[in-house]
Amino acid sequence: MGSGIVGNAPHTLVSPLNRMQRAIIWACWLGGGLGRLIYILVIHPATQHIYSDMQGYVDRALRSAAGVPEYIADTLYPPGASMFFAALYRVDPSWALAAIGQWLIALGVMALIWQMARRLYGNGAAVAALVLATLYFPFTHYAALFLAENVFTFLSLLSFYSLLRAGQAAGIAALRWALAAGIALALAAAFKNTIVLPAICTAVVWLVFAKKYGGHGGWPMAFGVVIGFTLLIVPLSQRCTRLNEGRFCLVSNNLAMNVLMGHYGETGEFRWHDRPRGITMYFTAVESATRGYTASADFDFGPYDSTLNLRVASDWIRLHPAAALKLSLENVGTLFGRQTLWPAAVYRGFDIGAWSQKFFDALILFPALIVFARRAPAMLRGKQDSLPEWLLLAPIIGVAAAVFLSIAEVRFRVPFDGLLIIAAAPLYALIGGRYATAPSWA
Repeated sequence: MGSGIVGNAPHTLVSPLNRMQRAIIWACWLGGGLGRLIYILVIHPATQHIYSDMQGYVDRALRSAAGVPEYIADTLYPPGASMFFAALYRVDPSWALAAIGQWLIALGVMALIWQMARRLYGNGAAVAALVLATLYFPFTHYAALFLAENVFTFLSLLSFYSLLRAGQAAGIAALRWALAAGIALALAAAFKNTIVLPAICTAVVWLVFAKKYGGHGGWPMAFGVVIGFTLLIVPLSQRCTRLNEGRFCLVSNNLAMNVLMGHYGETGEFRWHDRPRGITMYFTAVESATRGYTASADFDFGPYDSTLNLRVASDWIRLHPAAALKLSLENVGTLFGRQTLWPAAVYRGFDIGAWSQKFFDALILFPALIVFARRAPAMLRGKQDSLPEWLLLAPIIGVAAAVFLSIAEVRFRVPFDGLLIIAAAPLYALIGGRYATAPSWA
């Protein structure tokens, strides 16, 4: 199978940590772990914030735990989160186990960011990345809600980490890590389908570099990812297609609904009336309310009817191309320019979400852009040592493309902010004198 296209960088993998680095790491784990636990259990328990999307996740989890059969409306969202919460509820109806589970997964997010940064850029950058991940509030906030984001963040990072390990390995080890990447990717898709375009963009980058630098070595790894992905995506698709009354459904049906909600003018509330089934459902995009949209729209079909949703959206876009482009660009701007979080994170009158966005802009996004700008010449020439930056940037491009085509919420970006944290980390290491040039991956 040959050596991995990312290669091995022993100096970044086995370099011992110095005393200061070990002290910082311990402070991150103890402080970050305790802070997250207090927030999840005391300051912002999920059981006290069940509304909007959280209500939907809890209701589906409770129905699942009670053995209530699913129906077509259950295709609107990927099933992973409701199954996850249902499994924990069966063991502990007080939801305490769910809170502890969310806390442990939040610690896993920190661990994956640390590991990826260390393998890509060495100890100095890894310490900086761990500090940023520890302080980055949204990773804590979404672990304290009945939403899919926390587990999705972990699984997405696990998929990227496994892909990185596959690229740094050879032979059977590379194939094993590729299989793990595919399985983690399918599990992530079971929680949120916003992984689709980021995964496609990453795959394109990977295959381009594999063809250029890895010969045929990259293709067995791609095959391993596909096999791992297929093992889980097939039963997920069978479930969704069955509930969708035989019409093909990969994981969920909300993609087409989101395209319509993001491209139907300045509409606030959307109402779908599936009269033959006696189902009426109401949805409002978060940004529609923020932008002050007050108009409403009614449709005589279900929100899970992907064909009709896309047809109505396409007709509107065809009649209003300039307005549709404006909405798409505003969606991308929202992804990076939103001034606070949804669901809100306000404690004793202080908007922690707004503070966290300023933290993101100043200490994560801006330094990451500096690193990408610094590495731009190598990236544009497709040099092999620019693969780490491309692997970090490709999923972000994918998320931006997803909201360009559908709707925007800052929580769509948050699961991928760990990649921007890793991208920003070399700048902090450079300032600290621990990182002078990009590591060699030849």
